[in-house]
Amino acid sequence: MNDSLSIILPVRNAEATLAPQVHDLLDLLPDLTTQFEIVVVDDGSTDHTVDLVREMARQYPQLTLISHSESRGRDSAVKSGLASARGSTLLVQEDRAAISPTMLRRLWSLRHDRGIVMARTQQRPGLIDEEILDRLTTWGQALRNLAKRASSGGIQMIRRDAAQSLAGSNPSSARCTTEPTAHPSRRSSSLPTTNGPHS
Repeated sequence: MNDSLSIILPVRNAEATLAPQVHDLLDLLPDLTTQFEIVVVDDGSTDHTVDLVREMARQYPQLTLISHSESRGRDSAVKSGLASARGSTLLVQEDRAAISPTMLRRLWSLRHDRGIVMARTQQRPGLIDEEILDRLTTWGQALRNLAKRASSGGIQMIRRDAAQSLAGSNPSSARCTTEPTAHPSRRSSSLPTTNGPHS
């Protein structure tokens, strides 16, 4: 599954906005690869988000639901998604905005660059709110810790080996072949946004 792709969508109370986003992804992703999945991680929603995802999953086998019985926070939802995702390339949605098709394609184009462990889109100055900055700081620290053993925006691409380290998953229990452990000299990459839609 060298060109397999998992998109992780951590959500909470997203009943009103999730269906259009999933349908947009289902339209776009077959242009990138035939081997893809969309992993929706519900973090203790109190609306009908879980019911909505279950209904869509009956229609679209590419859709997987992970559900937390109570809210554990976005970082925990991302870790649950990373631990479950099967793709060799993982994309994580980092905010509620719709994922930009342009940015998604640009990140996907980097998947065979062995020098890149992680890459993310980058919003224009002044468009990142404080909550997202806090989240990026947390992820940045996790990457720094990873870099010591081996070095985060709208959507982020992660190699499977790095994701397993961040999620604390057991490589032997992974459901698809893992890649070699990230090397300290590998870099992360940021992509500037265009003047079009931002994610």
